[in-house]
Formats: sequence, structure tokens, C-alpha cells
Amino acid sequence: MSKATIKPLTDLERFELVQIMYPDEITEDDAGWDAVEGLIYEKFNIDVEDFDNLVGRLVMCAPVMGSPLTGSQHHVLGSVTLVEGRQVVVAAVKREAQSE
Repeated sequence: MSKATIKPLTDLERFELVQIMYPDEITEDDAGWDAVEGLIYEKFNIDVEDFDNLVGRLVMCAPVMGSPLTGSQHHVLGSVTLVEGRQVVVAAVKREAQSE
């Protein structure tokens, strides 16, 4: 795991990640935003703060990806698609990776 500072998810990161995980259950409107906390408890039986802390730690276990634009290195969680044989990740959660 990277030695970067571990931090919990923000509200937006939580919403985007849960929407990726459960696209048929979380919409992009206000009703979807309001449903996130209930869905987290229903699926994982933990409160939102515990979920945010857990995923904030888990993202640091994700592989490090480099940005082709900036060259920066981050641990990322998000949606993954293949485009012309290349993996493209749209990060819902990213944390800076630091070398040891």
C-alpha cells in the first residue's frame, strides 16, 4: 500500500462510486443522491462514515495508474472500458500514489 495519506471518500466520490457499482439502482437525479446512504446500509450493513473510511483505505490497495496527460501517478477506483485494446479508467475515486 502506498504511503500517501489515507482519507475517507467525499460525498461526490461516494455517489459516483456507488452509482458505478449499482447503475440500475442509483440515478443521476436528486432521488439517486438521496438513495445512496440507504443503499450502502442495505448492501453492506454499515453506515456511510464507515463505508467512506473503508473505501478510502481500499483505494490505496488499487494498482497505480499514470495519467497520459500529466504523468502523475494515482491509485484509482472507477469504471473501466476497453478502447482499441487499451484500458480506459474513469476514476470515481483517486488518491495520489507516493513511492516509498
